Amino acid sequence: MPPTSHSPDEPVIGSAVIRPAGGSMKPAEVLEFVFDSHRFVKRLTDAGMDERVAEVLADEQVALLTRNLATRTALADTEAGLRTNLKAMDTGLRKELKDTDASLRKDLKAMEAALRKELQDRDASLRKELKATETALRKELQELDASLRKELKATETALRKELKDRDASLRKELKATETALRKELQELDASLRKELKDTDASLRKELKATETRIRSDLERRLAEVRADLTKWMFGAFIAQGALVVALIKLLS
Repeated sequence: MPPTSHSPDEPVIGSAVIRPAGGSMKPAEVLEFVFDSHRFVKRLTDAGMDERVAEVLADEQVALLTRNLATRTALADTEAGLRTNLKAMDTGLRKELKDTDASLRKDLKAMEAALRKELQDRDASLRKELKATETALRKELQELDASLRKELKATETALRKELKDRDASLRKELKATETALRKELQELDASLRKELKDTDASLRKELKATETRIRSDLERRLAEVRADLTKWMFGAFIAQGALVVALIKLLS
């Protein structure tokens, strides 16, 4: 392969130069992709491979490395583009967010003012309705109080009349009951007096008979006692005489 001219930033791969698709490469990238094609071919031929085949393999290896380098460069360019786009998008989103925040704050302030006004109007309306309701309730309570007082007075009058009638009826019934009870008591007193008189006569008769029977029993028992006492005194006299006789005999 004939040598090819190259710039200092382009890596030499054998006699071939790999040009990055996006321009110059950094030194670290150059060292990463240095490839010695001559050494590669020599090792293959030393191993017994045909030189042409070895050169074809070296060319293919250089092409593969070139494609990989181009892919890495494209990825780096894509990453840089994405970073630029993300930065622009971030700037746009921040601006849009700031504008949205300002708009929302403005809308919120307007909504707050509208709600405050609505609340004030609603409060005034409710206060008005409450006052009207209070007035209506006061009037209704007054009417109800007057009606209840009237009904209470009528009920009181009716109850007083009913109590007066009931009192008169009870007094009349009480008087009739008292009269009946007095009559029953008189009849009961007369009946009890009669029964008491009959019972007294019967008891006196029984007491007299009992007294007579007791006197007869006492007289009979007294006679028996007197007879027993006479017998005892006679026996004692005989015993005393015998004792005296025995003493006389003992002393003589």
